[in-house]
Amino acid sequence: MFKKIRRGLGGGGKDEEGSETRDSPRRGAGDDPSKEKPDKSPIRRDRAHSLGSSMHVPKRAFKYTYDVHKETWRSQECVVMIAKKSFQEGGMRKCHKMYEIDKHGNHSPGVAKIFKDDVTESEEELMKAYFDEAMTQTVADTLAQQFNEFCTERRDLQCRFLPVCVMHIQDDQKKATLLNSEP
Repeated sequence: MFKKIRRGLGGGGKDEEGSETRDSPRRGAGDDPSKEKPDKSPIRRDRAHSLGSSMHVPKRAFKYTYDVHKETWRSQECVVMIAKKSFQEGGMRKCHKMYEIDKHGNHSPGVAKIFKDDVTESEEELMKAYFDEAMTQTVADTLAQQFNEFCTERRDLQCRFLPVCVMHIQDDQKKATLLNSEP
């Protein structure tokens, strides 16, 4: 499920697909290495090409997951990369390939589902739609698990819903970007 980008010392290395990676930008003869600012992101921008040139640069995000039993939202920080172009489109949303990247450089594939511009009239309605979508699917999965326990003798009646969360992308722009994410 996770792919690991190998970190080389000094000049770089190769990821699992054999693509070249670099630990730091190449320096010219007159560059002063002491003036470089350290990159605090879990994955360096110059390593992003190993996931494909069709992806946006890594961005910080807050990931919100709904806890059905406590009826609360939990949040955690993460880093995501989202494809520039959608690979599928429905009546209300577009689907983009997405990778969630952990602090070690491992990335997990997923699908980012983004509502189209004409679906809601206000930003408040749009935010509510993302959180309602995630809550509904999470509650449905809990009910499906209860149904599966009730029907233990009938294995042909098993059902399940994909886990879903809300991602709030921290963008350089003032506009907040929300999306639903599924594995």
